[in-house]
Amino acid sequence: MAYAEKPKGCVGCPAYKWGKGFVPPNGEPDAPAAFVGQGPGQTEGWTSEPFHDTAPIGQRFNKWLATSGIVRREVLVGNLVQCWLPKFYKGSAPDGNRDPTRKEMWWCWNAHVGPWLTGLGADVVVVPVGIPAAKFILSIPEDEGAEKFLGTLNNVDLPEVGKNNEQD
Repeated sequence: MAYAEKPKGCVGCPAYKWGKGFVPPNGEPDAPAAFVGQGPGQTEGWTSEPFHDTAPIGQRFNKWLATSGIVRREVLVGNLVQCWLPKFYKGSAPDGNRDPTRKEMWWCWNAHVGPWLTGLGADVVVVPVGIPAAKFILSIPEDEGAEKFLGTLNNVDLPEVGKNNEQD
């Protein structure tokens, strides 16, 4: 099995050589909600499916949706960064997951994720999944916590596409 080829928009990304595969968002195009995680893990990198149902996070995510009465095929699912970022290499084999840097998040936001989310329309609810996604989408500075926003409903503007705010 080979990783999916990265699109041209990835050329120049700080993670271009390190990141594995390409995992675009998927789901119902007219969905009322889009769930956005931090980035794909190893299983998602192999399958090109965000929150894949055989990955631990995919199993947890599906259980969370089911508990909430949400049917996965009726929503959109994606990530801020769309390639798997291995934490390290064992010999030549990638392993583990590392958090994306702000530069990587901004690159992917401008090239892929921002256009996808802003193109969905004003009535789509964007749900960040996890602290890195919440901090990025809610524009919370890196040195501040996001815990006060967990479980809350906030009417915010998504980060501007094309903005070059790549602080690290």
